[in-house]
Amino acid sequence: MAPQIPSSHKNVLGALASILGARNDVVAYNFQDASYNLQTLQQFALALGLDDTVCAAFTPLLAPTPTPNPNLNSNPLLSPFLSPIPPPQLRRIFVFAIVRLTIMCDHGYDARTRSVLKSLALAIFNNDNPLVHFESIENHLTKRIMLASRQHAKSTTLQSTTGWVRTAKIGLTGLGATTVFALTGGLAAPAIAAGMAAVLGTTGTIAGVTAAVTFLTSTSVFTALFGAAGGGLATWKMSKRTAGVREFEFESHSTSTGTKLISTICISGWLRDKHDFVRPWGVVNLKGATRLEKLERFYMVHKRENVKNSRNILKKWNGFEENLWGELKTIYGEDPDCLSLSLGGGGGGGGGGGEKSAELESDLKYVDEILAAAGFVDGDEAELITVAEAADAAEAEAPPSYDLDDSFPAYCYNYMEEGKIDKVWDLRENTNVGDLFTVRWEPEMLTELSSSVNELITSIAVSSTKEVLKHTFMATLVTAAILPLGLLSIIESIDGSWTIACERADEAGRLMAGALVAKSNGSRPVNLVGFSFGARVVYSCLKELSKLQDSFEAEAEAEAEAEAEGGAWDVTWREPKSVVGNVLMMGSPLHINLKTFERCRLLVADRFINVYSSNDLVLKLLFNSKRLSGAVLLHGVAGCAAVEAQGVENYDVSTLIASHKDYSVCVNEIVKIVGF
Repeated sequence: MAPQIPSSHKNVLGALASILGARNDVVAYNFQDASYNLQTLQQFALALGLDDTVCAAFTPLLAPTPTPNPNLNSNPLLSPFLSPIPPPQLRRIFVFAIVRLTIMCDHGYDARTRSVLKSLALAIFNNDNPLVHFESIENHLTKRIMLASRQHAKSTTLQSTTGWVRTAKIGLTGLGATTVFALTGGLAAPAIAAGMAAVLGTTGTIAGVTAAVTFLTSTSVFTALFGAAGGGLATWKMSKRTAGVREFEFESHSTSTGTKLISTICISGWLRDKHDFVRPWGVVNLKGATRLEKLERFYMVHKRENVKNSRNILKKWNGFEENLWGELKTIYGEDPDCLSLSLGGGGGGGGGGGEKSAELESDLKYVDEILAAAGFVDGDEAELITVAEAADAAEAEAPPSYDLDDSFPAYCYNYMEEGKIDKVWDLRENTNVGDLFTVRWEPEMLTELSSSVNELITSIAVSSTKEVLKHTFMATLVTAAILPLGLLSIIESIDGSWTIACERADEAGRLMAGALVAKSNGSRPVNLVGFSFGARVVYSCLKELSKLQDSFEAEAEAEAEAEAEGGAWDVTWREPKSVVGNVLMMGSPLHINLKTFERCRLLVADRFINVYSSNDLVLKLLFNSKRLSGAVLLHGVAGCAAVEAQGVENYDVSTLIASHKDYSVCVNEIVKIVGF
């Protein structure tokens, strides 16, 4: 008699197909994405032990619907599939799906797959914060993968103790899957398959699970997810100067235990001083900051009324600063060198703090059961390392190609200038950023430009131009004819630096695209966030990824023909559409080209957000007057107006941003406004 497959498995597959179909409506995916959707449906069916017949029955749901539903999370087709399934059983099936679609696929964790799973999680987890529940499962899964990898490396007799330390910090991800899954001492694949079928609870054939385990035992899971050196992007180095870009480097700021299944790259495009590559992005402890800034930031957290007295306090303790630090640690439990923030349990940081619910505890335990059935053996949690630590170890092996000079030009004003005090905050309070990276790029160029534009901002503030721009039809389209001669002179002096900044931001974006598709850096979703010229870097990166996608599809087609003739496809780079999860661009210095924006939207699996301010007169002046020699433009500037392209979300923050430089101190508020 043919084995019986639980109807609940079929229902979950139907819900997944509904979500994939809804994505076609919202994001307007092309044929390549339709192929991806079908492949994802087939992989999900395989994990649940469902055959091709069941998968084919749900394939029609992948087609776009006549009446698109813009809200993926309220898809009316999900309820009929999911409501008949008891919640505990539904959660178990979902947890198994996450494991299957992350560690059991040789192409890593696809950004599109994560977007689909997130939508499914919103429909399945009936609690106050389903996304935190989902992200907690992701983070727990990552930790268990790392522990199992380290446990095997620690127990092997092929390395000396010294060799193990180096391997643990540099080459963890170099362990192949055949090594990682040898933890059972040679447990046969059928036995692993039977164990996984048991934890899944299927009463039917385990053929699907067996096939999944075959995948699992023939790939390098950790390397696929996190890269060959364990530090991911932090170990990437620009090999040479490219088209004028002299400095471009990723820096990791992971502070939590272990690493995560997603990462976020934050790019500044306006510098007040060298720490503005990092300071605006919710990094609590700034490397190399002065004692004064550390003390000011410390008091912002612990005693705000002392912030303005920080300079005088340091003067009183001149020569005895270590004693002051000791006194502060005695009173507050920490000192300014090691400041921490209490995240609590409500942030979007993937359940990093607070008590876990009984449902979440049960789901995390089920993750452990699945991994144990697959042959994972836990190691000591105290031995977990962060991406930053892995990167530091790799850095010791290969010194950096350059170092930023600590002596920035004298213009760099105090970070508390003009009464706008930076808040000390943690980006993880609002969102699950995963592993946080910032980018250091072209500091000298950005410093010079920021200084020059600051002069322009001051000139606008004291002239009548501001009112002219705000209260006439020229508020968006500016010509040189209406500008005072003094202002035109300043624009003339800035134009050359502005043009260079645009060109280098474009090239920096192309460099970043190349780093993201390199498999050596791992295969997991990446969020891209930038303000000012950092937003232009993000935009350029998306344009380059679009070009690379065309090349990828052409290569895939050629390789498919070769495979049909008995060849093999050994692709050495990621599919560009699998890379980017979310995009947040703020104050973007670029013209709106709807066709280009729509092409870029195809490269973003989840949300594409454009933040603008009609008060940003700097962008209006520098883009719409001088750069085109007074010609009236037909296109707006993305940092000043909405981008009316399909799938792009627009947020007007004019009440928050009075000037272009305000973005560097308002990221925290903007992140909350857009719900990033």
